[in-house]
Amino acid sequence: MSQTKKTPFKFAVGDAVRVRPGVTDPDFSDIPLGGWVGKITKAEEGNPPLYLIRWSEETLAKMHPIYRKRCERDGLDFEEMRLDEDEIENDRGGPVVLEQPTKVVTPPLSMTDQDDRI
Repeated sequence: MSQTKKTPFKFAVGDAVRVRPGVTDPDFSDIPLGGWVGKITKAEEGNPPLYLIRWSEETLAKMHPIYRKRCERDGLDFEEMRLDEDEIENDRGGPVVLEQPTKVVTPPLSMTDQDDRI
């Protein structure tokens, strides 16, 4: 019988965390997440572990409107996100300063998508 070694969680549910500089959104590689602050609502086993983070009110108020629009368009929840353990760190307080997109990439319209043709 083989035993799989469980990776211990570095963060616990309820911990306040901040996204490390240079991290980008897993769905939108042109949207930086550095500086986003939230609380861990769920920890999931993996290598590295994944954490579901619910963004703080201040982060929600400061996030770029392009990000919100993309999430709404694609049916994603902009109020929370799963990130790897190595993409976040403990939030030690201080001002919430979000990295801003510098090169937004607009995907081309598709003639097979009715919404794009209208």
